Amino acid sequence: MSLVYSTGPMENAIGPDDTSSATAWTKVLNNHEYKAITAKIKVFRLNGTKTLIDTARLTVNPLSSAFNVSDVSGAFEFEVQVAVSPTKDADDVLIGVFGKDAAGNLNPSHRVVHEELTRIDELTPIDDVAVGAAPQTRPVT
Repeated sequence: MSLVYSTGPMENAIGPDDTSSATAWTKVLNNHEYKAITAKIKVFRLNGTKTLIDTARLTVNPLSSAFNVSDVSGAFEFEVQVAVSPTKDADDVLIGVFGKDAAGNLNPSHRVVHEELTRIDELTPIDDVAVGAAPQTRPVT
């Protein structure tokens, strides 16, 4: 069984104080004592059309953590989705998403801790081959 989470839409427009994020860091913590988990991460640009801009698959060993860094510098809005398997208990794995600006500083407006993530039924079904190729898109509804 997989548990799937979303940050929801994250505004990333550059303002007068230049607080946009250049990267989104997705951290996955595995609290299982004996079982490795797999986290599938998808990052979407939401600039009018939902476009896959990054995908990653992490294998996280028991009682350890791993992270993925995604470039969101060209996204005025973005969303991060994470599917974790195998797991049945929502407390087995904790996820955090953190934005950093071009200088590597944390962006407090793009800090989403596990408790703030939204559970969704499944990852958006846009094929992973879109990354690095012509992007697949889906109208944002």
